[in-house]
Amino acid sequence: MGRATAVAMRARVAPCLVIAGAVVLAAVTGCTAIPAARGHPGSPEITAGRQPPQTASNSNRWRVIYSTPTVQTELTGIASIRATDAWVVGYHGYPQAVPILLHWNGEDWRTARLPAVPGFRPSQVMASIAGNVWIDGTTAGGNGELFRFDGRSWQRMPVPAGRWGSNLAAVTGRTNAWLTSGGCKRRSWPWNCSSTIEQWNGTRWIASHLRILVSGLAAVGRQIWVTGLTGTRPAHGGDGSGHLVLLRQATSGWQPIAAPHAAVTASPRVIVTGTELPQLAAGSNGTAWILCATPGGKTSQGNLFHWNSAPRNRARWTAIPVPVKVGRRPLYVSTNLSPDGRIGVWAGADAHWTGLQWVSASIVRPTRLGAVQLIEAAGIRVEPGSWAIGASGVSIVTVPGGPGVIAVNGPLYRASCRRRPCG
Repeated sequence: MGRATAVAMRARVAPCLVIAGAVVLAAVTGCTAIPAARGHPGSPEITAGRQPPQTASNSNRWRVIYSTPTVQTELTGIASIRATDAWVVGYHGYPQAVPILLHWNGEDWRTARLPAVPGFRPSQVMASIAGNVWIDGTTAGGNGELFRFDGRSWQRMPVPAGRWGSNLAAVTGRTNAWLTSGGCKRRSWPWNCSSTIEQWNGTRWIASHLRILVSGLAAVGRQIWVTGLTGTRPAHGGDGSGHLVLLRQATSGWQPIAAPHAAVTASPRVIVTGTELPQLAAGSNGTAWILCATPGGKTSQGNLFHWNSAPRNRARWTAIPVPVKVGRRPLYVSTNLSPDGRIGVWAGADAHWTGLQWVSASIVRPTRLGAVQLIEAAGIRVEPGSWAIGASGVSIVTVPGGPGVIAVNGPLYRASCRRRPCG
């Protein structure tokens, strides 16, 4: 499976738009922060973030420390719990997939096993604690599958009735998990869209329905937030432009909360894979991140918005421009948004906002099978250093030709290279 297709199938990147059994996606072509004074009274203040640095930093240099023993391998998800506990999922083989599950125990990556499900392709892994780790994915027939690790063993979990596939959105608390799915009627994006959110409360799934296209869900502090696009057609018609919607879960249902006013321009006539919708990630100490970006822009790649709840009397969103380059290096932004475990966030495995500046990360050397492409990063909570997953070698059509790889940067590099030489 190609990366663009894989990204389009995952809920935290973009929920699938299911129309008469087909997957139809619209391409976002712009993302612009709108000042509160322009027709948005009572909106939260948006301040400008620090400007990008003029030169790239070498502190975010990736080093490959693990390669899978199999080729044609795609690693699709990573969950970092602490410096001595992390999980990676993926699969190898084409067309018959064989799932891969790897566990980091603080010294080495070791293979683990899931209950046998023929043709299962894991798409992502998430965790809240060591005893609440979830994996989602699909079978060869397109049916959703869910697994949960309770600290001792992996178990198959029930999938909500009527779902064509599972899209894991978040894992919270000691047992809770969240699934999302969404769809739009043909040629009506985003004004005739709806989404379903399923919450596992420890014993069963509880569904709620929203008239927006949900594209992100995260636990911000003790609250559950979702972000998406407006589901009401503008009076003047238009080509599909919308505004960010931010909701939080309450006892009375989902309630709107202050969101950055960012216009998202899209054309429903353009059908591609890999829709770039607003992404949501939870930072530390009740902070949040929303990425509204168009990767590959010529002069700008959109904005990263940071919610800082520290000033209790004046919580605010800060708009951080996403540059095209950092110094002379291109900044490759992806909508795989993930906190770095401290005060920053990763937008893919190349673009790192440290909390002070953008850094374009790099790989020191390729593997023996060729160049390495990293697709997703995950920071370690409250500790410096991050993991990243990807593949090496030349792709065969849309399937990676080489093994899957795991890379590290920061102090974690020294700890992970004690027992084996790192690349």
